[in-house]
Amino acid sequence: MPNVELTPTQVAFLETWLDADIPEGEAIDVSALLTDLDEDSADIADLWVMARSSAEASLAALKAELGKSDDPNLQRIAEYGIMDILGGNLTAIGGHILALRMAAPDDRTAKAAAVSTALADLENHLATSALVALVEDNVFGIPVDVRTPINRAVKAIRRNIAA
Repeated sequence: MPNVELTPTQVAFLETWLDADIPEGEAIDVSALLTDLDEDSADIADLWVMARSSAEASLAALKAELGKSDDPNLQRIAEYGIMDILGGNLTAIGGHILALRMAAPDDRTAKAAAVSTALADLENHLATSALVALVEDNVFGIPVDVRTPINRAVKAIRRNIAA
């Protein structure tokens, strides 16, 4: 994945939750931070946010190129990025993860099942979405990898909620 410049909010998140030291104003390889994250002991919310950040960072160069187009569909991808490409699944999973984190002990099984169902919906979307395929194999020749970090996080989250 190419190095990308992060927003101040993204830098603050990475420094706070992952104890990452991000030099100000420098582009970084977000996937390297995900690689360093211990997937078996990390909080599932951290895994999810890192996967989203990695996928979004992978889209940065393509979004910049698409933003130059007059085509409204390409401009939509440039504006909404990963949220649009993954069809609302990110919000659903984030909500279910939050509900699981806040659940009383006797509610955890049901909340974990809801997370698993949302993850399955996302996996199906990744496997069948023409838009995801089009973005990853784009005509601009810009390398984009949405599936790898998301699928990796899905597997790690499943392992963590099963434990």
